[in-house]
Amino acid sequence: MKSMTVGVYELWQCSLLAVLCAALVLLPDLAFAAPVNSIAGNAICDISDSFTGEVATGIGTIAICTVGTMACIGRVQWTTAVVVAVGVSLMFGTTTLLSTIYASSSSGTMNNCG
Repeated sequence: MKSMTVGVYELWQCSLLAVLCAALVLLPDLAFAAPVNSIAGNAICDISDSFTGEVATGIGTIAICTVGTMACIGRVQWTTAVVVAVGVSLMFGTTTLLSTIYASSSSGTMNNCG
């Protein structure tokens, strides 16, 4: 039988991983996202606004109509049409979904863009 020995290098890797995991558990502030008024927060808000703006709503409507029509005439499978419809509805319904989740949570606060 082959004996399983752990080398010093592997032991150091496991020890370092355990220390980093303990630091993340003991310092939960490191795991939180950036505040909205930071550069990264503003960039994420801009991306979110562009995904849910008027132009994106028009593009989503055109996508659903086009794929639905193509599914009716047999050019696209119905599963593809359903996936497109669910994807578009999830994209535009995310804000409502997150507001509902945060309203029912214990904190009840959600950082809004703008």
